[in-house]
Amino acid sequence: MPERESPFESLEQFDVFDLEDMVQRRLAAYALRDFYGSSMSKIGQEYLEFPPDFRKRSPKFQWIKIKTRLEWVDGVDVPNNIDSHPIVVNKVSNDVDHDFDENPPIEPLQNARDKAQDWYEWLLDEAKRYRESVANMNSREMMLRMAREKIKSAKEDPSSRFSGLQNQQNDLNQEAEALQERLEVVEEKTERIPSELVLILTEALEIEQWENSLNDIEEDMARDAALSDKYDMYKGR
Repeated sequence: MPERESPFESLEQFDVFDLEDMVQRRLAAYALRDFYGSSMSKIGQEYLEFPPDFRKRSPKFQWIKIKTRLEWVDGVDVPNNIDSHPIVVNKVSNDVDHDFDENPPIEPLQNARDKAQDWYEWLLDEAKRYRESVANMNSREMMLRMAREKIKSAKEDPSSRFSGLQNQQNDLNQEAEALQERLEVVEEKTERIPSELVLILTEALEIEQWENSLNDIEEDMARDAALSDKYDMYKGR
């Protein structure tokens, strides 16, 4: 079968749907999820050094990871008018996926569609700037960047996790905070690459694995929540 030529094929499909019709609106939510997810997968792998399995992650996960990576290199600020769309699309499509009677609202879908081109162009431009910046970094700067990014990415509000994972997230936050303090000391003490920096980066990679494990569990729980009341139970509502 032919492969996808462009994420914008999903937007073309979205435009075919009649958003006044509940069934077509449900399908439109999937089309938007496909656009945002495939866009981040493509750009993330081509410009931002994400691995191939990045394409299997949810748009919410992808967007959080991408923003963290961009922020630590260029201190970039995401424009408010596009920042929320991947998260909103992720939520609406999840609601549709977990409830066969879910009637998704029109406004967030239409807003995400209207801003899709602007969002894509902004992300592509920033990703290209990221790649240029990384190419000019020395080894110490690269190690510091990686450690900072992985520590920041691991920290999350425990209440945002599903029930049963909140205590683990709290423990992860404490580990990340302690590692952040050690990293700040290393940054201030020397311009070289001390053995402590190597250890910190190693532990930051371990923290990333811990975070990914929690994300995998949470995504499995979300997929298994076939009914909305079960989904609410997982979220502790």
